[in-house]
Amino acid sequence: MSLRLPFRRIARSSTFGYVWSCGIVVLTTALLFVVQHTVGLQVANISLGYIVAVLLAAISYGLGPGVVASFLAFVSYNFWFVPPLYTFSVANPQDLFRLFLFLIVAVLTSSIAARSRSRTEEAQRRARIQEALYRLSQTISAAVEVQAILPIIAQQIARLLPIQGCSIQVLDRDVPPLTTQAGTIGSDGTAIVAPLRVGLRTLGVVRVWERAELPLDADARQLLETLAQQAALAVERARLVDETTALQLVAESERLKSALLHSVSHDLRSPLVAIKGAVSNLLDETVVWDGAAQHSFLETIDLEADRLNLLVRNLLDMSRIEAGAPLPPKEFAALDDVLGPVLYRLRTTLEPHPLELWIPADLPLVPMAVLQVDQILTNLLENASKYAPSGTPITIAARVSDAALDVEIADAGPGIPADERERIFDKFYRLGQAETAQGGTGLGLAICKYWVEAHGGQIWTEPRSGGGAIFRFTLPLDSAGPQHDAAARSIHDSYTSVSGR
Repeated sequence: MSLRLPFRRIARSSTFGYVWSCGIVVLTTALLFVVQHTVGLQVANISLGYIVAVLLAAISYGLGPGVVASFLAFVSYNFWFVPPLYTFSVANPQDLFRLFLFLIVAVLTSSIAARSRSRTEEAQRRARIQEALYRLSQTISAAVEVQAILPIIAQQIARLLPIQGCSIQVLDRDVPPLTTQAGTIGSDGTAIVAPLRVGLRTLGVVRVWERAELPLDADARQLLETLAQQAALAVERARLVDETTALQLVAESERLKSALLHSVSHDLRSPLVAIKGAVSNLLDETVVWDGAAQHSFLETIDLEADRLNLLVRNLLDMSRIEAGAPLPPKEFAALDDVLGPVLYRLRTTLEPHPLELWIPADLPLVPMAVLQVDQILTNLLENASKYAPSGTPITIAARVSDAALDVEIADAGPGIPADERERIFDKFYRLGQAETAQGGTGLGLAICKYWVEAHGGQIWTEPRSGGGAIFRFTLPLDSAGPQHDAAARSIHDSYTSVSGR
């Protein structure tokens, strides 16, 4: 916005206006003299031409030049057109009356014209001010930070007012004063200060440096105060936005803490109760347990300890993720070399589900952070086992697609509604946001999403034909990486189908 308001009209308020008014009367006299000697105008009609000249002078340059034009027209009218010609004497009393009547009409006309001009200019000036303020408000409304708002306001003040430069300083109890400036901050001009005030609170100050040849008038000072008030409101709005955002972050943090405590307390209690019960039974000397019963108790302890380990691992990983932990260095590894230990570790969890593996023997080695991919597979398989009915299969398939390893894990569970397929990867989000018999912290899929994307891949879910859900993720391949030796693989067939554990 480059609009500058004309608070001072140097040319129009100078001697030029009076010279111009004299010139237009002289020009009108010459024109009327030629016309009068050509067509023979009556003396009464000649006065109307002078009235037009007076109107032009008053409308163009105000009351002063209009009055000067009135008196000069009066003298010229008398000298050139009222008998006796070329003298200032008046022979006929009626002519004298007409001359003074002409003078009165000319002065009144110039006064009315000047007043009308002044009101028109005032209305135009106010309209320009309103337009400038509106455009300024539109500009700063898009900014929500004080650091972005202050330069905009300083630049607009320097453009709207006839000043050398502008400086804005905002005071804050918690941080050092924030200062911005526009234009030239010189020592030769007078500084005018306007406070940034909202209610009874002063947020800062606006300083403007006047031009030595053009001091600010009352209207310009009033506009400066208006701009300072608008700046104060913008700064206050930005601060309120910051405070609201901070409060929202605190509320979200509290909500996440509550969700974490609720989820963790439930998931910690179940395995601890099971472990406590199994250990208590083993320590009960009043009962002699046979080998099978003792083995069952020990398996329970082992299974529940694994559940606790997975829970703690997810919590620790999420804390590292929240702290911005980078992806560990990658190394080339085969998918089945990572999948094998995961399946063995989850053998008890996956016991109720037949496993179907569809993995080509010639898959290339993949650059990956092995521990993180291990956790991705662990969380996805544990999630599939949790929601799939006992006896239904879990399918693990892999293939190369678009220069990436595409891995999918499918189950025959209840599936995931279309409107929740994106949200299930959010922290602490569980399907339906309701407590389920399976429990869960709602962290597993969020961790999977983070580590997959840290590898440069993608993860998503889609419906399974016949019911259930498919979770798929991709890991980018490195075409320059080493090729995997098929003879060293633990899965020898081109595709292997395994039923059972």
